[in-house]
Amino acid sequence: MSDKIILTAQLTGFTPRKDKTLSLRFNTQEYSEEQLIRVNRMLDQMGFVCFKTDERFTSDEMDDLDAIEVDILDKSKTPSKRLRSSLYMVWKTTRSEEIEFKEYYSMQMEKFIRHVQDQIID
Repeated sequence: MSDKIILTAQLTGFTPRKDKTLSLRFNTQEYSEEQLIRVNRMLDQMGFVCFKTDERFTSDEMDDLDAIEVDILDKSKTPSKRLRSSLYMVWKTTRSEEIEFKEYYSMQMEKFIRHVQDQIID
């Protein structure tokens, strides 16, 4: 399901991340119940953000936005490297100092392997 939402917002901060991405923070004006429902549906989904200050988008800019054809998946990494990077980010944000990433990675991979093996029909 393709969904979009357009809100007036103020960019209130950003945080550069180790994986060369940015965490952006916006504050919106008051929202309607429908907007809240739509935002909630989009939670954890990949999408596009276009932020512009002080003026409306021109027709040409709107056409440029409609013409964007970007593959959201990172093609520069193999699926296994993407999985390892994702597990690293989870470990980094939730880790306790008691476990090294190498051990965490091995445990998570073993859980995943068992999960896949459980799907095998004899």
